[in-house]
Amino acid sequence: PVGDYKVQVNSTNKGIYKKAERKEVVKVVAGETTKGIIFELEKGGSIEGKVIDKITKLPVKNCIINYEKKVESRSYNDFGYINLESPEDGKFFIGGLEDGVYTVLANANGQNYAPNKSAEVTIKDANTVSDVMIELEKGGTVEGMVLDKSTKKPIARSHVSFQPSGKDDINSFRYYTGSRSENFTDNDGKF
Repeated sequence: PVGDYKVQVNSTNKGIYKKAERKEVVKVVAGETTKGIIFELEKGGSIEGKVIDKITKLPVKNCIINYEKKVESRSYNDFGYINLESPEDGKFFIGGLEDGVYTVLANANGQNYAPNKSAEVTIKDANTVSDVMIELEKGGTVEGMVLDKSTKKPIARSHVSFQPSGKDDINSFRYYTGSRSENFTDNDGKF
């Protein structure tokens, strides 16, 4: 539709370029083509690593990989949700990162592993940090149901979160310690 827009670019070129946003507003006018919008992308830093079983040291496949960037000026971190799945060999690559201190998070939902995170990784001047290992431990399983209190009927698609006791706010990712887990109830209210 016609109007004023901010334009942002995220390169899918192996994730090596930093995202860019145009500072000026782009005006879209009916029946006209807005030309001359050029983005010059900078290469960013990258993190390469592997998710392994803590005991066997074998790769853990099909993990969801996310990252967070430490932000000193706030009481919480910025999260990057790339939701990259690690392949059969457990390897992952995260690119296009700004300078900063990062932690990589791995979650092997449905594989009976507790989620975990890497040690802090520093990206500076578009460097690549290799050999980042995330070790996952076998965990237990919690099953249950979510029901309407008065009718006792199941409630589908309810968000259920688990994290170690002693944390102040179960709804906040800022307390993520690598051992938080979450899921949704099915159509029968089960998780």
